[in-house]
Amino acid sequence: MTTTLRVGGVPEHFNLPWHLAIESGEAEGIGAAVDWRDYASGTGAMLADLAAARLDLAVVLTEGAAFGLARGLPIEAVSLYTASPLIWGVHVPPASDFVAIGDLGSARFAISRPGSGSHLMSLALAIEQGWPADGLVFEVVDDLPGAVEAFREGRADAFLWEHFTTGPQVEAGVFRRVGDFVPPWPAWVVCASLSCWQRDRDRIAPLLELVADGARRLLAAQDRAALIAGRYGLGEPAVEQWLATTEWVPRPTPPADAIAKARFMLETAGAI
Repeated sequence: MTTTLRVGGVPEHFNLPWHLAIESGEAEGIGAAVDWRDYASGTGAMLADLAAARLDLAVVLTEGAAFGLARGLPIEAVSLYTASPLIWGVHVPPASDFVAIGDLGSARFAISRPGSGSHLMSLALAIEQGWPADGLVFEVVDDLPGAVEAFREGRADAFLWEHFTTGPQVEAGVFRRVGDFVPPWPAWVVCASLSCWQRDRDRIAPLLELVADGARRLLAAQDRAALIAGRYGLGEPAVEQWLATTEWVPRPTPPADAIAKARFMLETAGAI
């Protein structure tokens, strides 16, 4: 009997191993069918749908998983997805007077939604810079296009988003990047709704093994940069830089240590 698992993730290059695993058709051999759902608005939206059992699995940011677990959401952190951290680009409008990260203590930060990576990483940046985290001002913009609009309309002054995903906006002069912020924990974890974990946990580990195989196939492909660039609208040189900074876990791996590090940051920032 085949079980359909509803799986969510951002429509970004990190999740190409999932698509390769789905397209291979190998999930049918473990009795699973994957209904993939793109979440342009990111981790906060996926956590809400996991908690409401509208999703079964999701690839979410580690700090988001820590935030959701601390709030008592009915989710289970199943495994690390990457072993490497995320590089967060710190962006301002092109005509902004802000020239460096250290200038942003009084900035209005665009965030996709409360509990999202863009929100939680703004708090982490405040901790690193020594700003009072409870003094940050946030503007909810839903997603990357929303941040572009908020900058254009003068409603926000700064925006944190994955460095390579915003490359086209930086090259087009829509964003100006004033630096990068790299948190000290792996970027992505796979979470399950509690109902899915209780019902289908025997299928989850084999599915994650297939995804890890997809990552290995991707890294072994000679045309990997062209493949990723073509699917995600990125330049091949940027893709090669991204691949040099990214490491997927080779097998399902407990995420407890990474989540503990992220939770400590959230506690320090007063977010939980």
